[in-house]
Amino acid sequence: LMMEQPLQNREIAVSCFGIVARIWASLGGNPTSRSKVRRHADQAHDTIRRMVEISNGAYLDLLPFNATLDAWARELSTIPELKNPEDILVTLSKMHDLLAMMRDYDQITPDTSSYNHVIRACYAPFESKSDSIDDGNTRQQVLDLVLETYSQLNHSSVRPDAHTYLH
Repeated sequence: LMMEQPLQNREIAVSCFGIVARIWASLGGNPTSRSKVRRHADQAHDTIRRMVEISNGAYLDLLPFNATLDAWARELSTIPELKNPEDILVTLSKMHDLLAMMRDYDQITPDTSSYNHVIRACYAPFESKSDSIDDGNTRQQVLDLVLETYSQLNHSSVRPDAHTYLH
């Protein structure tokens, strides 16, 4: 309903959209159905896009962005065995695009946690004992994303922390 109705005050609207994005992101939890986690993370992302559209340069809270990145990272870690390497790359690409959106928007800056969510998501699908997700190229593409994300972090105004190196 909120997406369909214009809110009169832009600051209130931005705040409401941020809260809704965080709620969508938190709904993933640890479900047994992967499509549910993906749907919730994607809904959070759609809400953030709408929030940015209506913000008109207003200050945006970092929490909905990080909550959405975390939801996608959880998506990749909740599946015991991903069989389609393309699924991994699609989700990581969405995360990378959200980081880019954050960097491009003047009123919000990704923090160390933002980058850590992306780096954590990159190794999550490979934690299982299964090697069935490696098509010979997927691991290399994911490693390239990790290195690119780490490089962006190093060239930003924030610094890596212990979690960055652990991930």
